[in-house]
Amino acid sequence: MQESLKPKLQPSAQVEMVDWSAFKADPQRYVAALIVKDEYPNSNLMRGVVALLEKYPRTQFGITWTGGIAITRNDYVHTQRIYKLFREDKDEYERRKVSSDQARDPIHPENHLGPLLATQPAVDGSRLPLVLMEVETVKIRKQVCEARFPAYAQRNEVAYRDSPYASVTSEQLIEAYAEPAQRAGILRGLENDRNSTISNFQKMDAARFEKMCAELPQAIERFVKARTK
Repeated sequence: MQESLKPKLQPSAQVEMVDWSAFKADPQRYVAALIVKDEYPNSNLMRGVVALLEKYPRTQFGITWTGGIAITRNDYVHTQRIYKLFREDKDEYERRKVSSDQARDPIHPENHLGPLLATQPAVDGSRLPLVLMEVETVKIRKQVCEARFPAYAQRNEVAYRDSPYASVTSEQLIEAYAEPAQRAGILRGLENDRNSTISNFQKMDAARFEKMCAELPQAIERFVKARTK
């Protein structure tokens, strides 16, 4: 597996390929040296990263130079911005950093690991269609709202980013939980379902559409609470 990936890497890429069993046994060995300034010493980062990789092996995420977790584009932009400030003016960085305030810090480990590992429901074959519908509805609702009512985009992004939906795709769920013989058919139907959902949203009258977009954060909260009952 490692050998098959090497040709795909940029020649200048600084990448260390590690066997999963070795990483799982001692993640500290591989991760700690990459953290420049640990802003989250009380977090369960190592345990959380192992659990995250086991639960969502195809999810792309990064461990930041501060020991945080970056998943979304906004997370990476924030990480680059604060690193630039840290390099240029450490005192100013200390004054402006938000790592001690979980609610304001987009890369705080618990903002990602908590929702991902605590609220993701057990999925079996019988529940998969309902879970797929939920994941697709949230993602598409956010997408169409950003295009139609951009005034709500930032608030909706925050709610979405901190939810389990930001780091799992329908394709990942199908691969993990669908019976092998059923996967191809489910995947073929996924695109039709997406187009149908988008069409249904776009047929709404303007007032109802805007109300739906304005209430997306509350809808996400209801979904998550329902999943943990």
